[in-house]
Amino acid sequence: DPGKTYTSSTTQTLPAGATIDLNGSTLKFTAAGATECLSLRSGTKVINGTVENAGSAPAGGGNNQCPIVIGDAGVGTGYSNITVDGVSLVNNRADGLGLLVTGASSNICIRNILGAGDATTGALIAVEWGGQTTPSSGTFHPQNVVIENINAGTYSRAVSSIVYISGAVNCEIRNIHADACITGVTVYCGDYGLFYASAAINALGFGGIRVSNVKSEAVTT
Repeated sequence: DPGKTYTSSTTQTLPAGATIDLNGSTLKFTAAGATECLSLRSGTKVINGTVENAGSAPAGGGNNQCPIVIGDAGVGTGYSNITVDGVSLVNNRADGLGLLVTGASSNICIRNILGAGDATTGALIAVEWGGQTTPSSGTFHPQNVVIENINAGTYSRAVSSIVYISGAVNCEIRNIHADACITGVTVYCGDYGLFYASAAINALGFGGIRVSNVKSEAVTT
């Protein structure tokens, strides 16, 4: 129901092909420690509401206590054909993320997103390579990701971005607005600054990153 808050203390996994229409309500997670919030599978949609993390004692990677997660950063598993539309993202984790796309995830559409702003978020939307548990065995890269119509408040954490891209291919980022931020869009080529990429990959880099119409009323970087 509109205006209602539904609370969960454990990870909720949206099964393949399912849709959550929040209809103006809030899905609030209160888990402790290394726990994801809403985890999406292939063919899913999340629309029209708020997904919030209000957990405690987070640990590990940015997927933990992240309101919405697509893919597995550790082993690199990815999911495809997913839409997140008309959603507000809230996270109280220090240096936390609002939404994470990772691993070999593909054909992801993230649009009409609201971030109210805070002093804790590291990136409102992050698209990052996977396989971080054993990168020397191979890494996995999101591709074909559209991020558009993002309206953000004031994000003041010293190292933060509205949109953060690392080791991804073919990403369209457009119509991003922030009241104030440190960085509007951050893009790393290769595997997190080429740390794990071979010499051949270093030379090639990752292409197809297109950014347009990004504005902050006050920006540091």
